[in-house]
Amino acid sequence: MQRCQFASFADFWTFYVGEHQHPGSRVLHYVGALGALACVVHATLTGTLLPLACAPLVGYAFAWLGHACFEHNRPATW
Repeated sequence: MQRCQFASFADFWTFYVGEHQHPGSRVLHYVGALGALACVVHATLTGTLLPLACAPLVGYAFAWLGHACFEHNRPATW
């Protein structure tokens, strides 16, 4: 497995922005992040663990969908 290594945060940020140029992909990333946050809040308010377990699934599912449908590149988590 090859890992990306960056000399600086500026180098990383340039790469990251390049991988997330399509507005549809960005929207799906925001939806996933907000959905994951909603799961965490729900778990906190209700005291149940299932929403907490679902948080990463919700977050990553929308992000991966954005990469597959709009960016046509491989998410960094793969």
